[in-house]
Amino acid sequence: MTGPGATVLLCLDYPGYRTSARVADLELAAAGVRVVELLTGRLPRATSGAGYAAELIGNHQLAAGSVEAVLGYCGSAPLAFEVVGQLGAAQQRPPRLVLLDAELSTPATILAAHRQQLGQLSASSADLADAGEVEVAQLADAPADCLRRLTAAVRAQALTELGTAGADDDEADATATILADNYAAWLCQLIAAYRSSVDATGLDLLSLWSADARRTGAAWEGHGRHEVIDCSAADLLRSSRTRRLLLSWLGSRS
Repeated sequence: MTGPGATVLLCLDYPGYRTSARVADLELAAAGVRVVELLTGRLPRATSGAGYAAELIGNHQLAAGSVEAVLGYCGSAPLAFEVVGQLGAAQQRPPRLVLLDAELSTPATILAAHRQQLGQLSASSADLADAGEVEVAQLADAPADCLRRLTAAVRAQALTELGTAGADDDEADATATILADNYAAWLCQLIAAYRSSVDATGLDLLSLWSADARRTGAAWEGHGRHEVIDCSAADLLRSSRTRRLLLSWLGSRS
């Protein structure tokens, strides 16, 4: 168990279904680290990184100076920068930052995620080559409108497929609403990550990469310490070496 004086590590690891390991699989609590999962409950619907991070901090009532480090996994990495920046603004030095297989969110990745979602809902082989292009083009100037339109497209697709499968109107409406809300939560994170500040200047940064990680050329790749773990991306968060490096780094602050 972790006590009141335990190292506090804020974690941004999106809670959606996946087969790869999660931060919980590192079992950091057994080493005296108090891991606070920020992405729990109803997730923010803010479309800026700053707004998203502020909601997370407010939801968990985090006090400046109480957090040792912030962890960002995969596409949540840009939001981890925002959390560090906001917590650090009110204290002598910002929390430390650890990134694992960090990725940027871009219009291209958002578009790909949208088409993947539509493809999962569709029982046909409809051509999705143009789906979402007009909406994603609005990301810079009207992100909330982009969110609304992409979510509406997913809801409409769900209604169509449910109706074809024989669901009655009420059942189809209720199910499509749940699917659209879950998608909106995921899409919000992608958009907020895209609209995040990722300045690593002056941060105590550790980046851990799996052997098959996709490097994106992000600005943070030129800062801090970088280590490659000899494992697949799916196993990065259950690797004993990942755990050892992370715990050693957490214990090394001067």
